[in-house]
Amino acid sequence: MKFSVVVACRNAERFIGRCLESLVEQQSEKVQVQAIVVDGASTDGTFDIVKSFEGRLDELTASSEPDGGIYEAMNKGLAKATGDVVSILNADDWLLPGAMERIRQELEKGGADYLYGSVERWTGGTLDGVTRPLPRGLWPKEIWWQMPLPHVSLFARKAVYDRLGGFDVRYRIGGDHEWVVRLFESGLPGRELAEWRAAGIETGGVSGGWARFPELYRCARAHGQPAFRCARKIAGFMSRQLVAQLLPQRAVRALMKLKGGRFG
Repeated sequence: MKFSVVVACRNAERFIGRCLESLVEQQSEKVQVQAIVVDGASTDGTFDIVKSFEGRLDELTASSEPDGGIYEAMNKGLAKATGDVVSILNADDWLLPGAMERIRQELEKGGADYLYGSVERWTGGTLDGVTRPLPRGLWPKEIWWQMPLPHVSLFARKAVYDRLGGFDVRYRIGGDHEWVVRLFESGLPGRELAEWRAAGIETGGVSGGWARFPELYRCARAHGQPAFRCARKIAGFMSRQLVAQLLPQRAVRALMKLKGGRFG
């Protein structure tokens, strides 16, 4: 089974080697990897590190040029994907050993067009916890207001991307959430691999903070949620964000544990 992995990056020399090394480790007789690196004209050593993986990956497609943002870069990568299954990583993400083999086995059983699981959260070499998907039964109620799964854990058949299209480049940080909403609305079959950890992520990425709220509102409205309900929900999220910023980080981590580490 061939996996196409799109990696969008810029000035990521600290992380890109770890990301690509994790893809090398996935390769086997039954798992072929096409790594598609879309570099946004890095000014550090990122692209030199990428090129050093030539000959180590089954297939490496790499480009370095200015782009209009992360979702334009991801779409460029998707256009070059030729695998059976597509995965999307950021430069500071990495797949855990055996992730693709597990996906291969599960997809060959049939009955699902996409699979997803949990991810480990790391900060500076320290494991902070595990982020788990939202329980599937809550998706119809909550998917508009929170990303229901860690995007780095999502593996979808290429036919899914062919059907749904790429990411909406009008979003700056919420395009992956909007795409997953489209995936949910499509009715295509998918499932969580319970208690399975797909990847590691470096915390502190671009999608956090206050900037996400306007795009969360836009996504919910674009998919038919009433304006009043959207405004009320977003106001509640902003209030909780403010409280979280005022609390010590130790207290925030304790609250995450009470939530069971669920995404969102």
